Amino acid sequence: METRKDVRQLIIDAAENFGHKTAYVYNDQEYSFMSLKDSVFRLANSLLDMGYKKGDKIAIYLPNCIEYVYSYYAIYSIGLVAVPIDFYFNPQEVFSIGKHCELKGIITTTNAKFNLLELKQNIPTLRDIITIEENAKYLSFWKLASNSKAELEDQGIYTNMMSSIFYTSGSSGKPKGATWNYEHIHLGAEQLKMMTEFEGLKEY
Repeated sequence: METRKDVRQLIIDAAENFGHKTAYVYNDQEYSFMSLKDSVFRLANSLLDMGYKKGDKIAIYLPNCIEYVYSYYAIYSIGLVAVPIDFYFNPQEVFSIGKHCELKGIITTTNAKFNLLELKQNIPTLRDIITIEENAKYLSFWKLASNSKAELEDQGIYTNMMSSIFYTSGSSGKPKGATWNYEHIHLGAEQLKMMTEFEGLKEY
């Protein structure tokens, strides 16, 4: 099994090289490489403290937002499996995907088109619902991204480990999942490294 410079290390390298330079701009707010690293690693450590282990599946069911980026990086930094779900999928499609891949957690928004409590009723393996808004019924994304330590130990991620499951639209039946491993992520991360050698990434 082969190890390479993974997403965690690339985030560390970017923070060391670019510090307080702008990594992202979202809704006119700038996010530096250093603040991105700190929030991502705090979220990652919170997930580890909650008992998540390599190979556990966490869905990202969000519209375009900065939390989407942070979620991906945190999941990939600790060897979990990201399951991005199209925010326009209907509840039954979300439930079907969740049952099929045996979701342990989901990062979402209280602005979903259905009652989020239905997720646990329809996905037997689902343990945690994390929302980007503050709501007493659910775990708070930003508390998880604030309350743990900002340094993350090497998680021993191998390139042949599963990294992601991407589901089709299900136009000819139920959505079907296509899997990626961490080799795919490594290639994308190296491309990201090349891009960040300029003045950072900006969203317009």
